[in-house]
Parts: sequence; C-alpha cells; structure tokens
Amino acid sequence: MASRSNRKTTPRPGATKALGAATHKPDPVFAAIGAHEKACAAIMAYCDRGEDVPHRLNHAKELRALARTVPQTPEGVRALGAHIAKWWYNFFNDVADPDIRAMFKALAKAMPGRAAKASAPVIDPTLAAIAAYEKSWAAFDTVVGEEAKLETKLHPIEQRLGVDITTHRPSFDVGVDRWTHEAFGGVFTGRVESEAEIKAHFAKLRKKGPPPINAGMSKRAWARYCANELRAATKRLRKAQRELKRLQDKYGWTDFERRYDATNEAANVALEKLIRTMPTTLAGLVTLAEWASKNYDDHLEGQRWNAAELCFDSLARAAKRLGRGRP
Repeated sequence: MASRSNRKTTPRPGATKALGAATHKPDPVFAAIGAHEKACAAIMAYCDRGEDVPHRLNHAKELRALARTVPQTPEGVRALGAHIAKWWYNFFNDVADPDIRAMFKALAKAMPGRAAKASAPVIDPTLAAIAAYEKSWAAFDTVVGEEAKLETKLHPIEQRLGVDITTHRPSFDVGVDRWTHEAFGGVFTGRVESEAEIKAHFAKLRKKGPPPINAGMSKRAWARYCANELRAATKRLRKAQRELKRLQDKYGWTDFERRYDATNEAANVALEKLIRTMPTTLAGLVTLAEWASKNYDDHLEGQRWNAAELCFDSLARAAKRLGRGRP
C-alpha cells in the first residue's frame, strides 16, 4: 500500500446504457457462458473418470471470449456471476491470469449507474465499505505525503549529527570485532536492528568454536569471551537506540511514525472489510467490480492475504445469490 491510484467509484458517463436500455437482441453473454460451460464440462468429464485431460482439450479460447463479453442485461450479470461461482475452484481462481482479471472489467462495464443505485430496495453494504476504505486510504496517503517534506527538513540535521533520524527500521553499528566477521565467512555485518540479532550472532560464534587465529583457546575461555562480547554489544545497542529515540522525539519523527503506522493499519483493516463484504444488490455487485478493475494493481495485487482472490470470490457468491431472486 504505497502507491497512488485513481480510486473514484463513480461510473463513466457512457457506462450506464448497458443495463438501463431495453434491447431486442439476446444478451451475448449467454452464448459466451454456454460455450465456456461446454468446454469446462468436457474437461471435467475426464477428471471425474480419473483420466488425464488431453492437451488439446482446454477452455482458454472460450474463457478469452467470455472475459471480453460485457453483459447487456441484469439477467446476464447474474448468469455470468453464477457461472463463475459454479466453476470457481476449477477454472476461475487464478487471479493472475489476464483473462480472469478481465472479468472484473466485463462486469464493471455493465455498471447501472447512480439511478440504479439510488433506486435499489436495499442499501448495499458494499457501497459503504468502499467509501470507508477510500477515506482510510486517503488519510494514509496524506501521511505518506508528509514523509518527503520531513526528510528534507531533517536532512541537514542528519548530516551535522551523522545519524540517520528518518528511518522506519534503524540499524546500529555495535562495534563487534572485525576478525569475527572475517574468520567466519561474513556471517555478521557489524550492523543490527535488534538484540535478537546480536544473540543469534554470538550463539553461532560460540557453537563454531575459536577461529584459527585463536586455535589454542579452550572451549570454556571461548564461551566466556562470547558472553562478554555479547553483553558489551548489547549495551552499545541499547545506548544507540536511546540516543536515536531522543533525536526522533525531538525532531518529530516519532510522532510521524506513530501516525504512519496507525493510518496504514486502519487502511489495511478497511480493505479487508471491503473485500469480505459480499454485495447484496446488483448495483453493489457491479460497483465492486468496477472498483476492483480500476484498483487491482495498486490495492489488491500483492497483498499477503490474497485480497484479489477474496474480492473476486465475493463477486461470484453475490451473483449466485442474486441469481436466486435477491434484489
């Protein structure tokens, strides 16, 4: 969550015709669904018999055609969502596939617009979830924008003091003897972020035994040496941490980090709530689809908890429910 994006959820002016206007032509999405359904069923027939699926038999062509077919009616939107829900785990759960991602855009282009949302018989929780996330993201984005200004302001001070004040993960030179680094193949760089790193380093040294230049040292003497060095390095680390904390408090970096962490966490919580909120109306479904298609790269892809897959799953489950006569 570190890049800017266009997060408007208001539909484009020309995007409201698809579901709003009457048409005498059948919705093309039904033919695309039928072709893909036939391809999926043929593949599953082999799987059900426990046989290997022939390489020539796949659903790529039909999926590509389906992904590029925009539903023209509410029934078409429901049918597409129900089809996705039916075959989700077998054919639709690879959200990195460009054809799968195109499903977001296909649904988004069927956006009914403000009138349809306003006339929906039920207030869809998805709309509120999108608004809440965008508000949280805007707050975090504002704090991120302050970082460069603060870094510029503190740069002369950092140069004068020789201390890196503006850092989220500070490391410290704790003065470990250079020969311990060289003798053991560079297992330690001399800079650490925590006491745990120092303990792990000296635990490795103690286990490995004295280096060649101290080959005559007994195991007990070597263990005592490691323990003394551990205490000294830990003491130096704590002193450096206290001094950095004093400078960060004095020059405002501590307050900035507190606001950064708080707004970042709030945005993450709001995003997870959004993608776990299943639309309850057709307007909510296509609004979520449009939002996802616009914000996929910046807000869904790469999240550690499979945000894109969960969001698409919400769309599929919502469409399946709406296909049973829900608003």
